[in-house]
Amino acid sequence: MARSLVRFRSSIGRAASLLFVLAACRTTSDRPREVQPAWRAAGRTHLGRPIELAELGDGPRTVLLLAAIHGDEPAGAPLLCELVQRLAADPGPLAGRRVLVVPLANPDGFALGRRGNARGVDLNRNFPARSWHGSELHGTEPLSEPESRLLSTLILGEGVARVVSLHQPADLLDYDGPAGELAGALAGASPLRVHRLGARPGSLGSWAGVDLGLPVITLELPRSADRLSGGERWEAYGPLLLEAIRHPFPDEPGAGPGGQRAPAAGTSPASSAAEPGSARRARTKSLPRSSNRL
Repeated sequence: MARSLVRFRSSIGRAASLLFVLAACRTTSDRPREVQPAWRAAGRTHLGRPIELAELGDGPRTVLLLAAIHGDEPAGAPLLCELVQRLAADPGPLAGRRVLVVPLANPDGFALGRRGNARGVDLNRNFPARSWHGSELHGTEPLSEPESRLLSTLILGEGVARVVSLHQPADLLDYDGPAGELAGALAGASPLRVHRLGARPGSLGSWAGVDLGLPVITLELPRSADRLSGGERWEAYGPLLLEAIRHPFPDEPGAGPGGQRAPAAGTSPASSAAEPGSARRARTKSLPRSSNRL
């Protein structure tokens, strides 16, 4: 009985946390707003919870940012909520961009404190990649889950040109598809360093990055990010998110050879190449072993 009560209280606490995150995303901050985010329930989970999406900007290039596709990796959700608030107050990074933000891609898993969705399926193994294989954890067929179907619909139907997915806890920056230069630039704007983990069967990176050829960035925040205040979390990882939005595509003004951002005046090309954050990355912990759980 005591254990059941503890589990019940824990589930109530996680559900309350879910409601708090969603409410905080939509709450107007104290900052003056230059633009108004367009929030909508883009879809529903297996248990009927809304999957909230914010849209900002009307540029020709669409960037999708999502977090908590694994429900037990929560730190990215409030970080993306803060991103929406910051972009609303200072829309400069939205120039030429249309930004779609899904702070909680797996609300059921978040509320239940589990990696998979309410049916126990790992949503990041449920995409229609050529590498997909069926199992109890990966789903009976690709896109068998409403949450993964929604993300697939967004990517294909909204003309998404770049994907950024926030995870935990590996403390690194991974990428799939043509995103190597972008990953290096993002490492220079954050304490995370680039480390290739390899695309997992049926993952978002395998499908959108490898199969569709889109640049897909996976930001693996450390577990310690859970303990940071909102301001500390933004200070550490906010600049990375802003750079992920505004970094020039290869055919845009400001991109150097090979699609890199042109070096700033007074710097050499070598100093702004794909690994500009070496000094900052050198201060991070040793790389974790890759894991099928990532």
